[in-house]
Amino acid sequence: MNSAFSMRLMGERKTERVAERMPEGLRKTKIANPAPPPPQKSIIQKHYCKWRTKIYHGKALSGGELGCFASHFLLWEKCVQLNEPIIVLEDDIEILPNFFDALENIAKNRFEYVRLMQLNTGDVCQIDENFGVIKHWACGTQGYYLTPKGAQKFLRYAKSWVEPVDGHMDSYWKHHIPNVVYFPHPIRENSHALESMIADREAIESALIFKISRRVSKGCERLVKYFYDCFILKGHFSSKMR
Repeated sequence: MNSAFSMRLMGERKTERVAERMPEGLRKTKIANPAPPPPQKSIIQKHYCKWRTKIYHGKALSGGELGCFASHFLLWEKCVQLNEPIIVLEDDIEILPNFFDALENIAKNRFEYVRLMQLNTGDVCQIDENFGVIKHWACGTQGYYLTPKGAQKFLRYAKSWVEPVDGHMDSYWKHHIPNVVYFPHPIRENSHALESMIADREAIESALIFKISRRVSKGCERLVKYFYDCFILKGHFSSKMR
């Protein structure tokens, strides 16, 4: 197998354990945490506009959401720099028994981006027993496989941060990266991490005027998504979906 994997973990606790168990069939690159990035503040200042975000998203992003977006943004840049696929895992997930078999299966396919789990269940178009296309907000960035081509698309449409990073990644009708998910999920998130994410997002209040602007923005977006699903996504996967 010629697929190159580079583990980039947001935390160090699982790095050695995952490295030791990587399948022999996968060519392993250096397994480590990302090199110390440039100050996140400068990246945030470059890409984040609070007022534009309030108009689109209804409220400003929290400090945690901005830090999370910056971390993933840097990993996408690293993926392009390495010119090889990467696996991104957040530190608070649990690795399930089928994790390494899933990596081998994913490596055999040509998807640019594959989620390793989803929190929200909804409309999933099944491609085969292991892969499906998500057509709803999956919630979170717990773990995913990403190719350089996919990373370039995420970066191209992330010049302006107006929503949390998982919202950006789930918006396939914007960046044209199908939101593919693997079954059965090879990872899961612990309940404490989910509670922390919800608390962080509920911490910022939204003014009435921005609630209205958000409804208008989301209404227009739903219309765009509807036509994308009907004429582009369906055409792309029609021969594969069950």
